[in-house]
Amino acid sequence: MEDQRSCIAGCPVVSAKSPADASGIVNGARLADQRLWVALSDPLRDGFDCCIRYGSGGWPGIEADCLAQETVFPVSAPALIAKEANANAAMDLTRLPLIHDLMPVGWAEWFAAAGGATPKSNGPVFSDSSLALRAAIDGLGVVLGRSVLASPDLVAGRLVRISKRVIASPFSYWLVRVPGQRDGLVELFSRWLLDHVLSQ
Repeated sequence: MEDQRSCIAGCPVVSAKSPADASGIVNGARLADQRLWVALSDPLRDGFDCCIRYGSGGWPGIEADCLAQETVFPVSAPALIAKEANANAAMDLTRLPLIHDLMPVGWAEWFAAAGGATPKSNGPVFSDSSLALRAAIDGLGVVLGRSVLASPDLVAGRLVRISKRVIASPFSYWLVRVPGQRDGLVELFSRWLLDHVLSQ
């Protein structure tokens, strides 16, 4: 009988529940017979071997290992700031539309860390950080990029960082599981996440 294992990924960018064959995600690894479910779930309640959770940690009744700590910094489409040669200073951003999301760290916290007053909101507000990033890619303004979520678009050149200032988010990405439950397949999946998904 094949060793069928399940893991689950849950984070704010997930909006659907659907199985995805995890075969081939690690060349030559023993993951060919495994299943990766993308959904919002709990390992204790739903019987999964592990979950990916986005949050501040400290959840009761589960074991959590931090996979990636999140930082926040302004990003925009390259074309938006083509004429803003000096956009490295915090106050220069007040000349640009600021895109907002509903995460705990927003523009008020960023401008406070930069030592400036928060400008009056002059851009769209999204409940989902991935939609806010998409708006920035489409040239609608500057958004506070969340390091893990924004990384693929920065690498691809769809977004550029427009300030060197970085502030820490209270949220991180965690691998969670039933306490004391450790095995080679879960550790292999964790390493794959670090190398191919959460690398920054």
